[in-house]
Amino acid sequence: MPTAAQTAQIRGPSEADLDGAAASRENWLYASHDYSGTRFADLKEITAVNAANLRAVCLYRSEQPAPTQTNPIVYEIIEAIRRHG
Repeated sequence: MPTAAQTAQIRGPSEADLDGAAASRENWLYASHDYSGTRFADLKEITAVNAANLRAVCLYRSEQPAPTQTNPIVYEIIEAIRRHG
């Protein structure tokens, strides 16, 4: 868990980051990827050959009895792990 000093250094995306979300291959800044709602990222790492090997890496179980849906928001995750991991 990050210390208070480390948490103070954490920042969110800038307006330029949000405006450029459609072109980003590193970040997923909206539930629908970008302002246009493309819901698509041109990833070359996932192919028809290796798609069957994909596994969930994060799971959240809600205490709510009603169905819930959400999408991950990813911003500079590699840098955050390096700084705070």
